Formats: sequence, C-alpha cells, structure tokens
Amino acid sequence: MSVIPPECLHILPSGARCQAMALKGKPYCYFHNGPRRLKVQKAAGAMGALHLPVMRDQAAIQSGVAQVLNALSRSAIGSKHAGLLLYGLQIASQNVDRAPARAGEEPQPVS
Repeated sequence: MSVIPPECLHILPSGARCQAMALKGKPYCYFHNGPRRLKVQKAAGAMGALHLPVMRDQAAIQSGVAQVLNALSRSAIGSKHAGLLLYGLQIASQNVDRAPARAGEEPQPVS
C-alpha cells in the first residue's frame, strides 16, 4: 500500500491549486513555503524589484500587468522599465494563447 504525499495548498492566480508535492510536515511545497516566500518578497521589496508570477496562463499574466502598473503608479519603477516589462507580458500573452491544449492538464479552479 503506497501513501500518496499531500499536494501544496498554494492557490495560483488562475484559481487552480499548485500540484507540487508539499514538504514533509508542511502544507506547502518548497517554492510556496512561507518563510522562503517571505524572504524572496522582502529581498525583492528592498531592491525595488517586482516578483512577477510564472506566466502559465492569462490570469498570471493579468496579475503581472497589474503589478507593473501598480509599481509604475507608485514610482517604484521607471517608465522605460515598465514598458519593457509590459512588452514581455504582451509576448507571454500571445504565447499562452498559442499553446496547444493538452488533454488532462487543464487546471481546475479550487472551490
């Protein structure tokens, strides 16, 4: 009898749950583990950098656009930097639209 390890409880911007294996005795995977995530966010905030999500779907891209616009409105980044980031997000959006749908890999929103 095999025991199925628990999945990470992190909810992605798309509403789907992270499908990575949770750390032993923890509710999240390595990437979404609280202390590590807070360190990354503090480091990014200290440098004035953005922590954009992985561009897996349109929801993640929309979240990235919102973060860039928010940083631009707070003068945390310059207009040239914002323009380059928005251009990259535009390319990501076009690539996500062209990505072939794979059977059984469509993320299901968590209720």
